[in-house]
Amino acid sequence: MDYGILHLDAYTVHKTKAVKELARRKGFVLIAPHEGGITGVTQWNDLDCHNVVDARLIALEEDDFHQSLRLRPNRVPTRKRQTVLSDVAAIWTTFAHERMTAASAVRSGLGVALPETLPSGRVSLVGSEDNLVTREAKEFWDAADVPRVRQSALERVHAAVEPGELHAWEQVTDYSAA
Repeated sequence: MDYGILHLDAYTVHKTKAVKELARRKGFVLIAPHEGGITGVTQWNDLDCHNVVDARLIALEEDDFHQSLRLRPNRVPTRKRQTVLSDVAAIWTTFAHERMTAASAVRSGLGVALPETLPSGRVSLVGSEDNLVTREAKEFWDAADVPRVRQSALERVHAAVEPGELHAWEQVTDYSAA
């Protein structure tokens, strides 16, 4: 079975035992939910997808309001709920979510490729996509010295795998906290 990383936000349900067990059964390492206040740094749906929807929706609303004012200059323009919902649904289908979210995950630092393991067993300090981390995430990345912390963690894992100390999936979350 291939494994993936599941990164969740601080929504209470994401912290339950049921979610943790489901993630494990489905082959995901669950990254502890990040706490509030960093949505603007790491939540790529908010950073890149929602702003596209917002910008396009505002443009449609402006056009709609201008048209309403031309037809009825003495009335405050309003929009019906169904019109807004139809516009959002139409906008949502117009862009490539997978490509957009993959690129945004890299820009936030959560989706960058891991650096290579050198023949000596050491891990390269810099990964091939580290330079793609941008915006506020880059400030946090630099302040936390992510390349060095990541290098240390990867070397601990490699050092445990080689002699067979780390050999079972069940050990992954326990070992990663070391």
